Amino acid sequence: MKGAPNKDNAMRLIAYWLRPEVQANLENDLGLIPGSKKALTTMSPEAKKCVPPNSNNPNNLVINMEYWAENLETLGARMKEWLLI
Repeated sequence: MKGAPNKDNAMRLIAYWLRPEVQANLENDLGLIPGSKKALTTMSPEAKKCVPPNSNNPNNLVINMEYWAENLETLGARMKEWLLI
């Protein structure tokens, strides 16, 4: 944000979106996982059903960032080909 013309307002907006109650309200509507653990406690029971357990559950999806970093160009080209079919 260095040199941004509205830096103070941008910082206020970021602070607002990081508030647990704001995250909980947003995630209730979108079905996403909030960044704040405090937000999890105030989410609706329906929305909590979409949140995976916070454990080492073998059924959880784990993204291997090293794999994606090494193969991004090849996979990106394959994805473009697939979309154009």
